Amino acid sequence: MLAASAATGARSWLAASGFRWLTARRLRIATVTLIALALVGGSLRFSGSTPPAKATHHTVAVSRSAP
Repeated sequence: MLAASAATGARSWLAASGFRWLTARRLRIATVTLIALALVGGSLRFSGSTPPAKATHHTVAVSRSAP
């Protein structure tokens, strides 16, 4: 979500900056590229899950055999 918001913000900045070479078609291509990169980068960088907590104490496995 954050990545797509950042891509949208970058696209808005590009549109408002007034570059003469940035035509409507190029802006559309830039928008698609920014959002695609944001989605791919976000999915590769942020997994969305929390890693398991480390155990604070040691556990010993006890095996009992039948007499």
